[in-house]
Amino acid sequence: MSRKLKAFLGGLLCLLLLAGQGWPPPAAARDGVPPRGGTAQSSGVSLAQAVAQVRHRLGGRILSAETVTRDGHRIHRIKVLTKDNRVRIVEVDARTGDWR
Repeated sequence: MSRKLKAFLGGLLCLLLLAGQGWPPPAAARDGVPPRGGTAQSSGVSLAQAVAQVRHRLGGRILSAETVTRDGHRIHRIKVLTKDNRVRIVEVDARTGDWR
């Protein structure tokens, strides 16, 4: 089997695995817009939605993302390497979607 064919099949396998896991998310989730019939305040913001919002607004490269609980509130903590090579930590309130 040729090297190019192996690379192609490996990439195809990765895409199939990601597609089976619901990736990429629907356009509404990628843009941080809640699905129809819901609001960001009632359903909250998932970690994936928060990461998509940060990536869309700041650009750069996502280094890590996690959800932590602080004072009884869930917060998505996202570490980003910005285009000017600075590391920035963005905290997104999981309930409201507000940034800190």
